[in-house]
Amino acid sequence: MIPIDQTILSSDFTTIGNCFQACIASILELPLESVPHFCAAENWFGPFAAWLRQYGLEPVMIAAKNEVGNIFYGNAYHIVSGIPPRTLPVGQLHSCVMYQGRLVHDPHPSKMGLKTIIDHIVFAVMNPVALASGAEEKP
Repeated sequence: MIPIDQTILSSDFTTIGNCFQACIASILELPLESVPHFCAAENWFGPFAAWLRQYGLEPVMIAAKNEVGNIFYGNAYHIVSGIPPRTLPVGQLHSCVMYQGRLVHDPHPSKMGLKTIIDHIVFAVMNPVALASGAEEKP
């Protein structure tokens, strides 16, 4: 994981920050500009899942308790989304990178993290046998 910071901040009711884009880029160690700003669209999860499949990964969203003591502590870098301590426009969430139950990267310049975690998005390997053996994936 290479920490990459967001370049667009949610400063009003029309601007959607690109924290989620920065988290994906950080986990996949890609340049920010090579990852689409999925959350700028209303129905973003389907296009995000389709895009992620090129890496042999499938996103899985896991709901969390409404407290930082959440129910998922996976041993993999993953995205957590929720409510930060700072004010966001109504309905917007903030995303950070989590590893082994702790936030390891907040892409926002404040680095304040989250006060409430709403969900986790983990990347499941679509074909673990092919990954382990280095074989081509079968359709």
